[in-house]
Amino acid sequence: MWKEHNIINSFTFECSFCGPNKGLYKDCHFTISMLKELGQYFCLALLDYSEPDQLKAKQALREIESAFNKSQSNPVGMGSNNLIEDTGADYSKIP
Repeated sequence: MWKEHNIINSFTFECSFCGPNKGLYKDCHFTISMLKELGQYFCLALLDYSEPDQLKAKQALREIESAFNKSQSNPVGMGSNNLIEDTGADYSKIP
């Protein structure tokens, strides 16, 4: 979509027909109502992502980075354990 239509943020939501292999719904096929609910949550996340102040998006990024840092040890020669630095993304405006 970006190359052909110059759409910067294009998202695809994919979901296994067979359902998850762990968690509450392990070994259960997704039902239509479950898929609709997943779609609803996905759309709500897109609304948060598109908010002008980006407060929820910034908070989510902080939470992801915190979880990432907790799950990683930092062996010599490996990444910085900083998700923002390691991805090369420019999030300089995030407080």
